[in-house]
Amino acid sequence: MFSRAWTILLCSHNGRRRGQVHLTFPGLCILLLLAAAMLYFPGRAVVAALYKARNIHALARLEEQNRQLRAEVVKIDWEIALLAERFDSMQDENQIYRQIAGLDELEQEVLEVGIGGVTLDFDDDLMEFDSRLARRISRQDLTVDELLRRAGLARQSIQDSYTRVSEVSRRWSHLPSITPTSGYISSTFGRRIHPLFRQMHYHTGLDFSTSSGEPIFAPADGKVVHSAKSQGLGLTIVLDHDFGIKTIYGHCSRLTVKSGQEVHRGDVIGFVGRSGITTGPHLHYEVHVNGRPKNPFPYLLDLFPERL
Repeated sequence: MFSRAWTILLCSHNGRRRGQVHLTFPGLCILLLLAAAMLYFPGRAVVAALYKARNIHALARLEEQNRQLRAEVVKIDWEIALLAERFDSMQDENQIYRQIAGLDELEQEVLEVGIGGVTLDFDDDLMEFDSRLARRISRQDLTVDELLRRAGLARQSIQDSYTRVSEVSRRWSHLPSITPTSGYISSTFGRRIHPLFRQMHYHTGLDFSTSSGEPIFAPADGKVVHSAKSQGLGLTIVLDHDFGIKTIYGHCSRLTVKSGQEVHRGDVIGFVGRSGITTGPHLHYEVHVNGRPKNPFPYLLDLFPERL
């Protein structure tokens, strides 16, 4: 087989022979190898060029995405900075609210809401492609986490302030603080000589001398627990203001509230009279705290507006 030779005839379309080529087997193999090489290497170059073009297109697309991502990161940086500034302003307001509520200001260590060491988590692909961008995004994550913790602290602090202010407001609304009727104080709290029996005794309230029929006002929010006759005081009203505080109104001429009724500061609960043991029309007014009579005078805050 290897000793054989081949003759290749070259003919035109009209049948005329133009030439011939004599090839041995080794020569034929070399010719075939040359032909294969002529097809392979250009083909490989074309494939490589196509692959490179595709990679270049993909790289360009990634570069564009990276550019857009950088622009978005810059925008987020600005928004985070603005949000942090608003948080600082809100924290200042929160401190004011705490002062109003009578709460201590939050210490700086508490405001920093630290949670231990800083850990940066990087995306491996992004880190390999653009390490600076990866670090920047990770820092944004940490900043957002800090802002979220500060938001949680602020929410809790505001809730504390609201709860305290609500409690203070409720206490204030239930604190006797206005004069229950018109007129002047004719008898003070403490030891005195009884105007009828002419004996020394302890006067447990204030007497307001005024005309019969003058309205009696509730000095604070509360609930009527007694509205009927009482020994010595005649027609009497007792209000329970919660927090251990009760007020008593004696010698009334008429009662306008019933036991169990809720009243608010300024409501008319009755009228001044001279029922019971008395020398003339007046209101006997008592303030009891935890079952013990207290001097009502300090509770007449409308007489001393500078104390409000």
